[in-house]
Amino acid sequence: AVIQPASNAQSGPARIVAFGQSATDVNFYLAQDGTDLIVRLRTTDTGTSASPDITVPNVLDSSSQQHLLVTYDQEQVRVYVNGVAVHSVARTGELANWDPTALIAVANDPTSDKPWRGKLFKVVVWDQAFDGGQAGRTYSGDDPGLPGGAGGTFSAVWDERP
Repeated sequence: AVIQPASNAQSGPARIVAFGQSATDVNFYLAQDGTDLIVRLRTTDTGTSASPDITVPNVLDSSSQQHLLVTYDQEQVRVYVNGVAVHSVARTGELANWDPTALIAVANDPTSDKPWRGKLFKVVVWDQAFDGGQAGRTYSGDDPGLPGGAGGTFSAVWDERP
């Protein structure tokens, strides 16, 4: 996601982007609490609430845009801000328990009770884990390429459901 918060005082946490049914039934979300980025990611080891929160302190700033990339490889959740790794936390499990009927919501959660204020320039959901090189390339606006800098192209599919 590429964002710019309207304020450093948002809380709740305020949902930047959420993919779930409610505040407690989520596949994932990115949220803001002050200058902290709050991430939840559901795996077979976390349950439907995707707890516990992954808190990335002091990375959001209302005075500038931030390029946020969160990636998961079934061992670690890694967070990149503006192409730089800023946080990593152990997390296990598969994504097999994601709710296929979940809704994606921007600037709120699907129940509309966690509003976020700011500018949302881009949201992309990839279906594979990225390494640091790929995170840097997406920040630069380039095709992420393959893991490890291997040659080739990365293909993307647009999926839009009513």
